[in-house]
Amino acid sequence: MPGFSPAKNHNPLRTHLGMPNYRHIIRCSLAALVGVNLRPAHAAMSEKPQTLKLELGELYLRTDNQYENDSQTAGTPAAVFTRNETIVEPVVGIGVTGSMYHPDLVQFRLHTELGASWEDAQVNPGGGTRGTKFLQRYDGSVDILNEKPYATSFYGDKDMTYRDYDFFSRVRVDSEEYGARTGYSAGPVPFSIGVQHYDESEEDALRPRDFRQDTFNFNAQNRRKTSEGTTRLSYSLNDFTRKDDGFNTTHGLAQNLNLTDNEKFGGREQTQLTSLLNWASLTDTLVPTDQLLLQEDLRLQHTRRLDSYYDYSFDTSSAGGSYADTHDAHAGVDYQWLPDLTSGAEVLGNLTSASSPGSSLESRYCGAGANIQYTPALSTWGQLAVSDNAQWQHNDRDAGGRVQNIVGEPHALTDGKVVLLAQPAVAAGTIHVWGDTAHSISYVEGLDYLLIPHGSLTEIQRIPGGTIPNGGSVFVDYSATLQGTASYDELDNHAAFRLDLWSGLLGIYGSWAYQTYEGGELLLLRTLDDKTIGADSTWRWFRVGAEYETVDSNLAPYNRTRFTQSAIFRPGHNTDVSLNADEGWTDFTDSHLREASYGFIGRLQQQLTTHLSGGAEAGLRFDRGDTFDRTLTTCRLWLDWNVGRLTVKASYQFNDEYHLADREDRHFLFVSIRRDFR
Repeated sequence: MPGFSPAKNHNPLRTHLGMPNYRHIIRCSLAALVGVNLRPAHAAMSEKPQTLKLELGELYLRTDNQYENDSQTAGTPAAVFTRNETIVEPVVGIGVTGSMYHPDLVQFRLHTELGASWEDAQVNPGGGTRGTKFLQRYDGSVDILNEKPYATSFYGDKDMTYRDYDFFSRVRVDSEEYGARTGYSAGPVPFSIGVQHYDESEEDALRPRDFRQDTFNFNAQNRRKTSEGTTRLSYSLNDFTRKDDGFNTTHGLAQNLNLTDNEKFGGREQTQLTSLLNWASLTDTLVPTDQLLLQEDLRLQHTRRLDSYYDYSFDTSSAGGSYADTHDAHAGVDYQWLPDLTSGAEVLGNLTSASSPGSSLESRYCGAGANIQYTPALSTWGQLAVSDNAQWQHNDRDAGGRVQNIVGEPHALTDGKVVLLAQPAVAAGTIHVWGDTAHSISYVEGLDYLLIPHGSLTEIQRIPGGTIPNGGSVFVDYSATLQGTASYDELDNHAAFRLDLWSGLLGIYGSWAYQTYEGGELLLLRTLDDKTIGADSTWRWFRVGAEYETVDSNLAPYNRTRFTQSAIFRPGHNTDVSLNADEGWTDFTDSHLREASYGFIGRLQQQLTTHLSGGAEAGLRFDRGDTFDRTLTTCRLWLDWNVGRLTVKASYQFNDEYHLADREDRHFLFVSIRRDFR
């Protein structure tokens, strides 16, 4: 049209409607995903969206300084080993929290320490090393759509801590882990998926350890709405590598699949059925293992007082060249005669078929048992609990070969308790002790545990100051002489009582375990007559206990005596004191071996001033026996001083271990100075 020159790229439609606002479209799409209301401010809004929101948290400077001196004397003539190490670690610490667009979309937190680590180590004999390395520690996470059922999280952590195996054993642990979690928490089958990488290093001068693992986890469950029932499925894949003592490397790939189903039937839910399927596999390791376990557990409540149960399990497993299949079944009833009187009866059966290179074993048993529990209240001055459990079994076994291989026999090693391997005639050179069924944690004889022969049986005992925790579980592999074919009857009975008087002022308890056999004269079966009697008393802040056990047996009979004393009190408003002592003696009457132990641990913690607090703890332990002689001493002191934004922490630790002709001393000094700016 004459006289009209439209602007370049002019579009009447766009002129009328306006240019599309892509930022607004993205904003609305994200808001729909997150579920945020984008109406004006006067409308309901949880929080105004921001592209990036940051909040500064902690900000500080810190310097950690540590000095360690180790001295070890071993052998005859004595060989001396010394090590001196100094570490200085200046760091800057920063903490940040925030979100992207909206906290319900992306929320994150990060605490990190950046600095340097200067180390100077002198070893005699062996020379020394000196160097500086970059130091980084962190702890952080990123949460995406955390209010949605498909929420996803990423996390990471790198830190240094200390691990106590017992009072006399403490090691430095450097660890790093990172991973992610996601899933779907709604719907008929909520599930979660997780992946994780984990690295750990125990910084011990004489026994360093390194551990690495990559893990994948999947979990799902279904809870029915129409009936009382739940089904759960879990699967884990774990690829691990462990290096003990700096040279012994173990690798393995462990898988575990677990499927459980729980159903309740009846108007009063008086019927409950629990089903389990578990598959475990360990490959690429010293002892490859596979196990498949099936279990069915049925519980029936016939009346308010009468219940019955029916259990069946099938277990097939292989370990190295050994195989075993086991069928096990129980059925029984429980009846509550009175509110404080319950009894029960059961029948049971078992069929096991096992084989290993050069041997085979078929064993069968069936039997019956009965039990009773009586817990009457004795007016207001006491409480009594009495129980008895008796069982009879008929056993048949068909054996071929000469050697029986045992894999993963479980035991709990507790100071003052006698623990014997289950089989007699064990070949001592075949014993290996592990910290888990995956054989990834290996323990060392003479450092972590002792093996003490008692005739045909073998005692296993943890060493205080080692890496087996007091009361910790171990799994033992060994070979033993395979006993022959036989049929025999077994009778077991275990009775126990406890009487508490005057609100714990005095407690008296006891137990009697009896085990005997008919037949099986050609087998080496351990008969048992085990009686225990004890008493304890608690008065205000003081507690004492005494226990005596006598074990009459055809194999390794012994007598055991133990005393304990403890006190926890506050002599002042800002002072806490605790004292613990124990003494124990064990005499094996047939071999005339005697074991004795004496231990004492004391702790003191006090708020000295408004800004200064401190504490001390010390422990002393003597272990004496015909085959060992060990003394452990540990002392720790610490002070914490805080004024305003300045914090100073100082600690000192001394360890002394003496065993026969070997001795080790360790001095450790640590000082940390921190200045906060927020």
